[in-house]
Amino acid sequence: MQKVILTLSVIIVMFASCEKSNTAPQVIDNPQTEKPNPSAPYEEIYPRHFVQLSDSQKQINNNCNRFAWDFLYQINQQQIGQNCFVSPLSMSIALAMLQNGAEGNTLDQIKAAIGFSNYTLSQVNDYYNTLTTELYKADAGVEFNLANAIWNNQNYPAKEQYINTLKTVFNAEFSIANFADVQLPSVINEWCSKQTNGRIKEMVNTIDANAVILLFNAVYFKAQWNEKFDKNNTEPRDFTTMLDGVVNTDFMHDQRKIKYYENANYQYAEIEMGNGAFNTFFVLPTEGKTVTEVAQLLKTEWDSVVTKLKKEDVVCLIPKYEVRFTTKDANSVLKAMGISDAFVPSLANFAPMIEDESVDVFVSEVIQKTFFAINEESVEAAAVTQISNAVTCVPQQSLPKVLDLNRPFVYGIRESSSGTILFNGCMYNPQEK
Repeated sequence: MQKVILTLSVIIVMFASCEKSNTAPQVIDNPQTEKPNPSAPYEEIYPRHFVQLSDSQKQINNNCNRFAWDFLYQINQQQIGQNCFVSPLSMSIALAMLQNGAEGNTLDQIKAAIGFSNYTLSQVNDYYNTLTTELYKADAGVEFNLANAIWNNQNYPAKEQYINTLKTVFNAEFSIANFADVQLPSVINEWCSKQTNGRIKEMVNTIDANAVILLFNAVYFKAQWNEKFDKNNTEPRDFTTMLDGVVNTDFMHDQRKIKYYENANYQYAEIEMGNGAFNTFFVLPTEGKTVTEVAQLLKTEWDSVVTKLKKEDVVCLIPKYEVRFTTKDANSVLKAMGISDAFVPSLANFAPMIEDESVDVFVSEVIQKTFFAINEESVEAAAVTQISNAVTCVPQQSLPKVLDLNRPFVYGIRESSSGTILFNGCMYNPQEK
C-alpha cells in the first residue's frame, strides 16, 4: 500500500513577566477567586509550598535542567550577540507529549535529548503530572499557568490511547478540526491569547491541510519582587553590548541581601519573588569570559552552583528590559541535540499516534514565541537604598559584593525547592526590541 506523508507540528507558546499587576496576583484559570486581605504580609497570605518529588523524579528533574542549559546554548549558537529567551520547561513538556506518540529510534532520540533514556514513559509521565501539580502550589500568589492543547486533522484520527494519555497526564484539551478551514488559525490564536493573558496573540497564520496533529504548550508566569527596587534609584548607565557598542539604558540600583555565588568564570545571583518559591537569577561572566562559555559551563555546573548559594549583601545594578523572542530554526536546534529521525519522513516513527497505518507522520516545524519584562514596579515591599561609602569605615563589616550587569549576561526564572528552570535566556542588548 502506498504511504501518504503527512506532517505533525509542535508549537510552543510561553510568556514570563515581572511587571507589576494592578491587582493581587491570581491564577488565570480562577479569575473570580476571592482576593485575600492585601494588608497582611505576603508570606502569610500565600504560605510557601516546597515541591515534593520522589528520588527518581528529582533525578529526572536534574536531567531536565541539563537539557535546559543545552537547549539555551544551542539557541544562542544560532545568533550569538542577539537577545534570546526560551522556556526549557515548555519545550520539554511539548517533547514529552510528542514522545508518547513515538516508538523505536524516534522515541529513543527524544528521550536521550531530554535525559529520559533510563526511564519508562510511565515514569516520565508521572514526573510531569507531579511537577505541574506541585508548581501550582509553590506560591499561590504568583500568576502561573501551564496549558496544553491538541488539534487533530479530522481526516486522520489520532489513536484513542495516545489522546487519552495526553488528556490524563498533561490535562490537554483535544479538538478534532477541519485543517482546511480558514477560521482555524483564529481559533488557535484565541486559545494562545487566552492562555498567555493576551501577550501572545498571533501564533499561527496558516495551517497546512496535510498536517495531522498540532501540539501546543503554553506557559504564563507573572510575579512580584519580594522587595521592590526604589524607583528614585533608577538612573541611565552604559551597557557594553557584543555587537552594537555601548548603549545607554535605565538601571535599577540597590543593595540587598540575596543568594549569591561566584567563581573564576562568573557571578551568580538570584532575587526572590513572592514568598521565595520562585527566583529570578542572573549569571554575569567575568571579564574575558563570554555568555556562550557560561551557558555551556552551567550545563555541568548548575547542580553544584545552586547548592553553594549563600545569603550575601550585594549591590545590584540591573538594567530594565523587555524581550520578545521567536525561534528562527528550532528544528535545527533539536537535531543538534540528537533528535534527528523525527524530522525525516522516511525515518520518523509515530505509529502509536495515528490510526491510519498507511500514513507516515513526521515533525515538520517547532516554533517558540516568548516575552519577558523586568522593571522596578514589579514588587510590593519596602524600598531599599543604595550602598553608602560609609560602610568602608566600619572594620567589623565586609564590603558588599557588586553585581553590575553592564555587559552581556545570562538570566532566567527557577523554582527554588525543586530547582526547576522555567525560563532562561541571554541578554546582549537591553535596548534591542
